[in-house]
Amino acid sequence: MATSCIENPKISLFSITCFYYRMAECLKPVAEELLKKIRKWKPEPDSERLYMALSRSKIPDRVPFMELFADGEIMAAVLGKPLNYFYKELQSEREWEERMLSLIEFYEMLGYDYVRADTRDYRTMVKESLYEKEQLALGEVGSRAYMYKTKDVAPDLSRGERAWANEHTGVIADWEDFKKFRWEDPDEIAEEGNAGLEWVCDHVPSGMGVVTGAGTVLEPVMWLMGIKNFYISLYKQPDLVDAMFRKVGELSIARFKLAARTSRKIVALWGSDDWGYRSGLMISPEMMRRWVLPIHRQQAEIAHSRGSLYLLHSCGNLKAIMEDIIDYVKVDAKHSFEDTYLPVTEAKRLYGKRIGIIGGVDMDFLSRRSVNEVREYVRNILKVCKPGGGYCLGSGNTVANYVPLENYLAMLDVGLEEGWYS
Repeated sequence: MATSCIENPKISLFSITCFYYRMAECLKPVAEELLKKIRKWKPEPDSERLYMALSRSKIPDRVPFMELFADGEIMAAVLGKPLNYFYKELQSEREWEERMLSLIEFYEMLGYDYVRADTRDYRTMVKESLYEKEQLALGEVGSRAYMYKTKDVAPDLSRGERAWANEHTGVIADWEDFKKFRWEDPDEIAEEGNAGLEWVCDHVPSGMGVVTGAGTVLEPVMWLMGIKNFYISLYKQPDLVDAMFRKVGELSIARFKLAARTSRKIVALWGSDDWGYRSGLMISPEMMRRWVLPIHRQQAEIAHSRGSLYLLHSCGNLKAIMEDIIDYVKVDAKHSFEDTYLPVTEAKRLYGKRIGIIGGVDMDFLSRRSVNEVREYVRNILKVCKPGGGYCLGSGNTVANYVPLENYLAMLDVGLEEGWYS
């Protein structure tokens, strides 16, 4: 679950060096050449291409690209901006608008058919930032903070510091904490409006679509309680866990309804909620069916009721509930695959005739291998996943700042070279 408007993250020496220089000085030569090559393709955005692939309604002209998101440092490096550009605290509505235009530029430049946008405008983003500082502040390892502060070890595009899930006891350990916590109010969420989303919709170039939403249930429950405390509470405080899921689910639905309320055309809405480890689910299938899947089903219904698609990003081995995801939740497409438990090529074979398949370029491979190895790996994915449509090319998770920029760009370049159907 991504956060917004992080105040002045620490930046590495590399960040400082790049701060006042443009793209040519910040990019490695191979990344710079790949970016120039992608620009020469002059890929035109086409939201219908994306819709066809996600919905499996038709075979598009080429395999579209799709990501849950790209880290701010990745986008800044591509655009030749300071590495903290997308994270620094905003000072005015004009700065917010400039950032949104830069977001659109990033997606358009690299050949995406959409931009992902939030409902929040400058005013509501500032409000949300203040709430996060008060209720969800980062803390030292071992504290009861919502998340821990840890060193960012990304080799080139480090932000200096990153967040890590609290694996022990979090902000809400018991009923007293639950009652003291300043929960958001669903009515106030509804009153926020979605001016930010509509502003982006009104400023995207011709042909480009918009994707929004980030409905999430299991993640915030586990993070608020702390991982160890959550698992113990399943047995020692089941009533508290039940209340947590009901409260978080209520807020997730409220945010989803807000995003869906716009009159603008929205290609798809994301549900983003990690549910598994490599070995299996984080909680039992029965618990998933009781607490988590019904909320995502409601979100899917909200998306479908307005003519949009419902996409699910969820990490982990979900084999035990894939039939529920497809037939009960009714997702249109699934994102996040990993070679250790379900390569995307196998996912396409197993589920590609029933749902769209998104991404799957394994994060470990994308992060550790050479450009040539990445190119060959992506070619092999396209050979299997491209036929018949219903596939979008992208990473197995997100374009994290530790992914070498040249490898990310190589993935897109291969997609532009070999992703065409005719």
